[in-house]
Amino acid sequence: MGLYRSPPCTPPLRLGAVLGQGTWYRYLTNVLAPQPLSARQVCERYRRRWRIEEACALPKRVLDLASWWTGATHAVQWQLYATLIFSAVRLTVCQQVAAV
Repeated sequence: MGLYRSPPCTPPLRLGAVLGQGTWYRYLTNVLAPQPLSARQVCERYRRRWRIEEACALPKRVLDLASWWTGATHAVQWQLYATLIFSAVRLTVCQQVAAV
Protein backbone atom coordinates (compact mmCIF):
# COMPACT_ATOMS: atom_id res chain seq x y z
CA MET A 1 0.00 0.00 0.00
CA GLY A 2 1.23 3.45 -0.84
CA LEU A 3 4.15 2.32 -2.98
CA TYR A 4 3.49 4.54 -5.99
CA ARG A 5 1.73 7.81 -5.12
CA SER A 6 2.24 8.14 -1.40
CA PRO A 7 4.61 7.03 1.33
CA PRO A 8 4.35 3.34 2.23
CA CYS A 9 1.78 2.34 4.82
CA THR A 10 3.77 1.49 7.94
CA PRO A 11 1.09 0.53 10.50
CA PRO A 12 0.00 -3.09 10.30
CA LEU A 13 -3.43 -3.70 8.77
CA ARG A 14 -5.80 -6.65 8.75
CA LEU A 15 -7.84 -7.69 5.73
CA GLY A 16 -11.45 -8.60 6.48
CA ALA A 17 -13.31 -10.56 3.81
CA VAL A 18 -16.95 -11.65 3.64
CA LEU A 19 -18.75 -13.56 0.89
CA GLY A 20 -22.08 -11.93 0.07
CA GLN A 21 -24.38 -12.84 -2.83
CA GLY A 22 -21.58 -14.62 -4.66
CA THR A 23 -19.12 -11.72 -4.36
CA TRP A 24 -16.20 -11.33 -1.98
CA TYR A 25 -16.10 -8.00 -0.17
CA ARG A 26 -12.72 -7.09 1.30
CA TYR A 27 -11.94 -4.27 3.72
CA LEU A 28 -8.87 -3.14 5.63
CA THR A 29 -8.85 -2.30 9.31
CA ASN A 30 -6.21 -1.36 11.84
CA VAL A 31 -7.92 -3.53 14.49
CA LEU A 32 -5.60 -6.51 14.22
CA ALA A 33 -7.18 -9.03 16.60
CA PRO A 34 -10.30 -10.74 15.26
CA GLN A 35 -11.86 -11.06 18.75
CA PRO A 36 -13.02 -7.46 19.27
CA LEU A 37 -13.90 -6.93 15.59
CA SER A 38 -14.82 -9.83 13.32
CA ALA A 39 -14.54 -9.67 9.52
CA ARG A 40 -18.34 -9.38 9.30
CA GLN A 41 -18.30 -6.43 11.71
CA VAL A 42 -15.54 -4.73 9.70
CA CYS A 43 -17.63 -5.07 6.55
CA GLU A 44 -20.81 -3.86 8.28
CA ARG A 45 -19.07 -0.75 9.64
CA TYR A 46 -17.70 0.07 6.22
CA ARG A 47 -21.15 -0.40 4.69
CA ARG A 48 -22.64 2.04 7.23
CA ARG A 49 -19.87 4.55 6.56
CA TRP A 50 -20.49 4.29 2.83
CA ARG A 51 -24.20 5.09 3.33
CA ILE A 52 -23.15 8.37 4.95
CA GLU A 53 -20.98 9.13 1.89
CA GLU A 54 -23.89 8.35 -0.44
CA ALA A 55 -26.25 10.58 1.58
CA CYS A 56 -23.88 13.53 1.15
CA ALA A 57 -23.11 12.91 -2.54
CA LEU A 58 -26.28 14.37 -4.09
CA PRO A 59 -26.34 17.63 -2.13
CA LYS A 60 -22.63 18.10 -2.78
CA ARG A 61 -23.20 17.73 -6.52
CA VAL A 62 -26.25 20.00 -6.56
CA LEU A 63 -24.53 22.68 -4.48
CA ASP A 64 -21.31 22.29 -6.51
CA LEU A 65 -19.36 21.30 -3.43
CA ALA A 66 -18.10 18.03 -4.91
CA SER A 67 -14.99 19.63 -6.38
CA TRP A 68 -13.93 21.23 -3.10
CA TRP A 69 -11.11 19.56 -1.30
CA THR A 70 -9.96 21.07 1.93
CA GLY A 71 -8.91 20.09 5.37
CA ALA A 72 -9.84 23.44 6.92
CA THR A 73 -12.25 22.84 9.79
CA HIS A 74 -14.55 25.77 8.97
CA ALA A 75 -14.85 24.71 5.31
CA VAL A 76 -15.69 21.12 6.23
CA GLN A 77 -18.27 22.37 8.74
CA TRP A 78 -19.78 24.68 6.11
CA GLN A 79 -20.10 21.79 3.67
CA LEU A 80 -21.71 19.62 6.36
CA TYR A 81 -24.22 22.32 7.34
CA ALA A 82 -25.09 23.02 3.71
CA THR A 83 -25.61 19.32 3.08
CA LEU A 84 -27.85 18.94 6.13
CA ILE A 85 -29.93 22.02 5.26
CA PHE A 86 -30.32 20.89 1.65
CA SER A 87 -31.33 17.40 2.77
CA ALA A 88 -33.90 18.79 5.22
CA VAL A 89 -35.42 21.06 2.56
CA ARG A 90 -35.50 18.21 0.03
CA LEU A 91 -37.20 15.89 2.53
CA THR A 92 -39.80 18.54 3.39
CA VAL A 93 -40.59 19.18 -0.28
CA CYS A 94 -40.89 15.44 -0.97
CA GLN A 95 -43.27 15.04 1.96
CA GLN A 96 -45.41 17.97 0.78
CA VAL A 97 -45.56 16.61 -2.77
CA ALA A 98 -46.50 13.16 -1.46
CA ALA A 99 -49.29 14.65 0.66
CA VAL A 100 -50.95 16.29 -2.37
